[in-house]
Amino acid sequence: MRQLDAVFEKTGVSRAALCGVSYGGFIAFRYAATRPERVSALVLVSAPSPGWLPSARQQQFLASPRLRAPLFMLTAPGRLWAEIHSAIPSWKARMYFAATYSARVLTAPLAPARAAARIADQQAADFTGDGARVKAPTLVVTGEDSLDHVVPPGVSRAYLSLIPGASYSKLDGTGHIGMITQPSRFAHIVSDFVHANSH
Repeated sequence: MRQLDAVFEKTGVSRAALCGVSYGGFIAFRYAATRPERVSALVLVSAPSPGWLPSARQQQFLASPRLRAPLFMLTAPGRLWAEIHSAIPSWKARMYFAATYSARVLTAPLAPARAAARIADQQAADFTGDGARVKAPTLVVTGEDSLDHVVPPGVSRAYLSLIPGASYSKLDGTGHIGMITQPSRFAHIVSDFVHANSH
């Protein structure tokens, strides 16, 4: 929240569209609820919603983040491969994507203790009433239910009942990382929504 405030203040921008991806959805949601004058449109992408609880595997990581980080990283390809296989048409393209995506992860590695602390903060936060305070037009975007093994799309769709007037779009053939596996389609969905709701 403080980081977003600083961006607005440093740039002099008075209103902007916010797009919160995965855990960033919590932040964008809370910001839109508490700073409605600054948010012109809100997009929540594969984002866990209030009331979400970490899975048993995620809870094991949160209990010992540093110790379990290597195992968490080693098992990540298994959680994402079905999505990559579905979203990317050829084996050559899939292998290229897997290599470049892995390189990005290695150059910006996970900070296990910080990640666990952020989840703990979220679990302790009270989001009661935040949905009704969101005034910006809102779009919820997910991949397919069978392909997102990080945040179940049904959890993200809970925002549709929390935020009055929220709409929904599904990225077919992909899962949690659709903004990367299908970047052009994702960009069109987001930009079309933002432009349709710009004033």
